[in-house]
Amino acid sequence: PGVAEGLGGAFGGKVRVRSGVEEARLAGLGVARGMPRARGVVADPGGASLELVKLSRGRTGQSASLPLGHLRLYHRHHGDFAAVAKAIERGLDRVDWLPSMRSGTLYVAGGSWRKFGKRHIALAANAASLDGYALVRGDAEALEKQRIDEFGHEGETKESRVTLAIASRVRKGLLARGKPSVVVFSTRGLADGWLVDSLARAGVPVAALAVAGAR
Repeated sequence: PGVAEGLGGAFGGKVRVRSGVEEARLAGLGVARGMPRARGVVADPGGASLELVKLSRGRTGQSASLPLGHLRLYHRHHGDFAAVAKAIERGLDRVDWLPSMRSGTLYVAGGSWRKFGKRHIALAANAASLDGYALVRGDAEALEKQRIDEFGHEGETKESRVTLAIASRVRKGLLARGKPSVVVFSTRGLADGWLVDSLARAGVPVAALAVAGAR
């Protein structure tokens, strides 16, 4: 709140701090803007949290915000991977609807997931666009087993390499727990969802926004 008030005073406006659940909903709307027919679960990881939300043809459903951001886990557990693994298990245990993802589609947004998708495209010498790029779960799991240093200089410091490894642990935990058949990458997310939500409140049909975003 203190930071929000300071920013509001500096820019002459009011800063609204959104809850994790609201961020999950907006991430779902953002993915739907580019993929109007998407149906499954959206995962949007950040440095502090992991947002999950069910999505069906532009409509969001059950959601969760978990304290499983790679930076949060790093600073809380100081690189203790055993403690990190337990935290991930405890966090995912809180989402009782996660098994509904089984054999379905997991739509992923967020920087760490996008970097992961770009790895696969590069290793496969594929010229495909990341937006809409799909992997079967087995390929995603196989890629996660490779050592971080096989992908070049992604992390130049010890801290960045550890946080990359933690982000990988979160992804592997989600794949193992949810067991989706397919992972689909999206280059859209929270910002697009905020746009869709704001314009919808102003009377612009959400369906029209989704079609425009998909062009």
